[in-house]
Amino acid sequence: MPKSVGSRKSPPEPGLSSTRSSRSYPRTSSRTSSTSTADLTGDSLTIQVGRPASSGTVHPFTYAGCKISDWTIAASVGEIAKLDFSVIGMTETTATGLASASYASDWEPFVFTEASLSIGGTSVATVRDVTLSGNNAIERRIRLGTATSVQPLEIGLRSYTGTITTDFDALTHYALFTAGTETALVQTFNNGTDTLVITSNVQFTGETPEVGGFDLLSQSLPFRCISSTSDAAAITAVLTNGEASAA
Repeated sequence: MPKSVGSRKSPPEPGLSSTRSSRSYPRTSSRTSSTSTADLTGDSLTIQVGRPASSGTVHPFTYAGCKISDWTIAASVGEIAKLDFSVIGMTETTATGLASASYASDWEPFVFTEASLSIGGTSVATVRDVTLSGNNAIERRIRLGTATSVQPLEIGLRSYTGTITTDFDALTHYALFTAGTETALVQTFNNGTDTLVITSNVQFTGETPEVGGFDLLSQSLPFRCISSTSDAAAITAVLTNGEASAA
């Protein structure tokens, strides 16, 4: 997927480690990759941050045993799409050598003009911004005799929620909230090289449009992804790009 742009990292502290990082979407494996919820047990990643000292030396900080605890994808007018995520890590070391980052030559971020959204199969042309968040419901496990966490495990059901802000054009979307109607929400990002399509079955949890002055009235549409049949029916993401692997 597109390369990182303007990323910010505050890596985990040893033991009780947690960090947030903001960046554009990372790539995933294969030319077309479909992802829904899956068991996270045994899955982890290693994150390295190069921190430049005043002397000009870049010191590598490497964090092993990292898991994503929650994440948010956001797209707003005038900005690139961003992924913000929280990480639970196990250990920190400065002894590992600094790795060289490499990126595909055709990587590009998704910008707001390359985003589109449909509700119930109908394109929505007046979207101002949209967020989609997932919480993996995992918890650090610090136990007697060790300063680091054993493998974090899920302690509850995962949740997927978000908010769409549009111009208040009609009662169509507000009626979905008041009736408690479930409907399809499709978010598409397409920069001509990479395409990401996130399909969800959602229920709007509501807000009534409020008049606060002479500005054009907006409508906030908070939602949750739900399904009575399967996780994949609640939310699925499909990425299509030119990458042959996740390397």
